[in-house]
Amino acid sequence: MKTSLVSLIIIASCIGLSGVSFAEKASSAAVNPAESNIKILAGKIVNIDTAKNEITIQEKNGAKDSFMVDHKQISSLKTNEWVKVTL
Repeated sequence: MKTSLVSLIIIASCIGLSGVSFAEKASSAAVNPAESNIKILAGKIVNIDTAKNEITIQEKNGAKDSFMVDHKQISSLKTNEWVKVTL
């Protein structure tokens, strides 16, 4: 009786610990942006087009990119303001 109880406890512990290790691997993979398609750009706003709800930013290296912005948020943005865009 004691050996079957000890065996049951050992099996339950192994199953519980393996579940934790699987969860740990899954969460660390989800956080790593290098493996995903997440792209982060930072630069200053050089143009704001309220008619199109679009801003153009210029990165430090000189590259320019345009992005759509929610019409509620575009009114709070100003040219020459530094922003970070997550794609």
